[in-house]
Amino acid sequence: MVKCAVYEEKYGEISVLIGTFQFNSAEEALKRLSDTLFKKGYVSEGYAHVLIEREKEYPTGLEVPGYVTVALPHAHIRYTLKPVLLIGLLETPIEFGKMDSPSEKVMAEVIVLLALKDLEKSSALLKRITSLFSREDFVIAVKNKDFVAIREIVRSTLVHLV
Repeated sequence: MVKCAVYEEKYGEISVLIGTFQFNSAEEALKRLSDTLFKKGYVSEGYAHVLIEREKEYPTGLEVPGYVTVALPHAHIRYTLKPVLLIGLLETPIEFGKMDSPSEKVMAEVIVLLALKDLEKSSALLKRITSLFSREDFVIAVKNKDFVAIREIVRSTLVHLV
């Protein structure tokens, strides 16, 4: 369930969506966030299914010690129609499998969905976005759900890639 309006802005060829959400499970989150991207024309039909199945096989929950826990689910680039980065700030953390230890679980506070058409750019952007979660200013903005600060930090990160 969307708790507030989803903020949307475009940086070069990449659109960025930021919103605050409430979900009961990882599967519900991935389905509903995927549906949002599908309705806005960013991903093709079937994206949600592939995303959910990939998350089951290769979990993406990541604990950044002392900072925040994030899930970084993604699907194959063939499902991307227009490049997009979605940052979902969760009202209540939800359980995801841990990236480096799939049998363990983490409570994700943020979901970052990245759908790009270029595999090389996708990998570079994923590294940049992941590194944001070890920046104190970004983590404070995320925890405070400060859209303005998040937008500014993301913009400065993307400007080097687009």
